[in-house]
Amino acid sequence: MKKYINTALCCLFCSVLIIVIAINVYANSNKQFTATQVDYKILLNGEEKQFNMPIVNIDGNTYIPLRETSEKFGWQVIWNAEGSEILLSDAENKEKMLDTSVEGMLDSGNKYEFHGEDSCIPNLDEYRETWNFTVETKLDATEVAETPLEAAKIGLRYISPPPKEADTIIVRYCSETDVWVLSVRRANPAPIPGGSSILTINLSDGSMVRYSTPGV
Repeated sequence: MKKYINTALCCLFCSVLIIVIAINVYANSNKQFTATQVDYKILLNGEEKQFNMPIVNIDGNTYIPLRETSEKFGWQVIWNAEGSEILLSDAENKEKMLDTSVEGMLDSGNKYEFHGEDSCIPNLDEYRETWNFTVETKLDATEVAETPLEAAKIGLRYISPPPKEADTIIVRYCSETDVWVLSVRRANPAPIPGGSSILTINLSDGSMVRYSTPGV
């Protein structure tokens, strides 16, 4: 069984490598290839797995859906549009990261904080309702953040009104929707003209949504 699992993992990594190389080659050369859908069975530890996306053959090589396959192994797949990169991480590393409290300073001089499990938000809708973040704005930009630090750097650019140097970026995580939730602890607690906002960043594709109190 152990040998079979190792073989399966090796095959998957080879497939990932082939797919990534293929993406780069196709993107750089703009060549067109004919893909033929095939009716192969994919077995994980002897159990057949079903896929929503098709399994295809291109020039004698078989390609399987990267995201679906990785998630069946318990891995997270992140698309970094800026660097044209596919990032893979296993669930165990992600869980450890979310359990670990971190804080530090950004290059801007702002402090950021992430308090592990205490920073997890079970339900984003309830959190928004509690703090009156009722105005939803989907941003055109995408920014992938794998860590609380990366999320804090992104939040600094997109939270409105922009944080001042003495303000602290608070990073939270919502397990239900798999998003970072960014807010600001203002050094000056006085009410902000026009209200305030939070920012969510999807861990998988980097899509961002700003939720504001009425008036921002």
